[in-house]
Amino acid sequence: MNKPALFSTGRYTSAASSEVSKTNVPLWDLHVWRLRNAHAHFAGKEGAAVWGAWPGDEAVWAAVKAKLEVAGAGDWRLRILLHPGARLEVQTIPAAAGTAPFAPLPAADTPTTKRALYLDPEDSVIESDTSYRLYKTEQRAVYNAAAARAPTTEPHPEVLLHTPERLLESVTSNIAIRKPTVNGWRWVTPSLRPNNAPFLAGTMRKHLLDAGVLTEGELTLADWAKAKADGHRVIGFNGFRGVWEAEIV
Repeated sequence: MNKPALFSTGRYTSAASSEVSKTNVPLWDLHVWRLRNAHAHFAGKEGAAVWGAWPGDEAVWAAVKAKLEVAGAGDWRLRILLHPGARLEVQTIPAAAGTAPFAPLPAADTPTTKRALYLDPEDSVIESDTSYRLYKTEQRAVYNAAAARAPTTEPHPEVLLHTPERLLESVTSNIAIRKPTVNGWRWVTPSLRPNNAPFLAGTMRKHLLDAGVLTEGELTLADWAKAKADGHRVIGFNGFRGVWEAEIV
């Protein structure tokens, strides 16, 4: 059986005169961290004979750097894939026209530009093996199915997955809701429960948690309804866009 590749998606933006540098890839170290952790999980679960040895952090950068030098200046979606046998692949896809610059933090005030975020009309089914819900791979059936259920004809809709009680993630991003806590108003992001409320805990989520911008907590369907009724802010965040403002639909 073919195993899906592990991957992480980032952003590379560079002018013509710029040398290819890790500093032009936001969260570079976290992309490597994510791939390394995913490789360790699947190599431990399925065997080194399938996944090979971790190629090394600098080997990952060497593959990315070589691809970016060929791609040249521009604004690129950067996909770093690790296939079985520890084979690296790097893809560069031009960012769509009008894509906002990478945003490392939530805006201080509510932006006027927002991305529609739809609540999945169906509860997310949690299988006994949650590996593909915890580690980012090309096994995207759950997310593709959720996107297809969005009540819209717009391409690539953002849909929020959830269990019968808890919010999880959107089809591309982790999320947070601005809500009152005992410590004042905070950005609260769902706590990860690997067995019964799993999700892809991404690079931007770790960055914002490490920076103290986010607080982990339980986010429920009731929190979603209250945010919609009371106009509380909701954000999504991932390694390609950084932070984006959501409009609850």
